[in-house]
Amino acid sequence: MSLLDFRDVGSLAQRFEALVDRSGDHHRWTGAVDADDTPQIRVDGHLTTARRVAWQLTHGPIPSGARIAACPDDPRCVRAEHLHLGL
Repeated sequence: MSLLDFRDVGSLAQRFEALVDRSGDHHRWTGAVDADDTPQIRVDGHLTTARRVAWQLTHGPIPSGARIAACPDDPRCVRAEHLHLGL
């Protein structure tokens, strides 16, 4: 199940983009993070990881039960090419 409502993807993409620093190889999340340094964003009233949003904006819905594995070099990286789908 996807938390991302694709009817509102334009406004979410703009909000997401405003919180990403793309000046380096890693696209660093500048918004909220949890105690483990995991990027967080609120979507439709639900807190989710910015990694999931990055993946969905790039690749579409995430399969049920799957998770998005963090970039091994930088936990705040939300560059879709540096994230991995884990089942």
